[in-house]
Amino acid sequence: MNVLGNNQNQRVLLGDVRVLTLYKGRQTQGRRVSPIPQIKCIAGSAKCAYEPDVIQCYNQGSDGIDIQVRIVRFY
Repeated sequence: MNVLGNNQNQRVLLGDVRVLTLYKGRQTQGRRVSPIPQIKCIAGSAKCAYEPDVIQCYNQGSDGIDIQVRIVRFY
């Protein structure tokens, strides 16, 4: 899905994105690079047993340097 609705050629500032939702089993849709998984387990002692189905990242504002986000996982 397109962030802007109808024009994929416009840039979006990270600070303007309120919520970013990632899904297990779906690929990214970047214009300049090949698709990659939106969610991918890469390591850990649990051996990926607790990989979430959905991850939502909520924009909490900026500290003046970086965007601060709150992460919510859904299993």
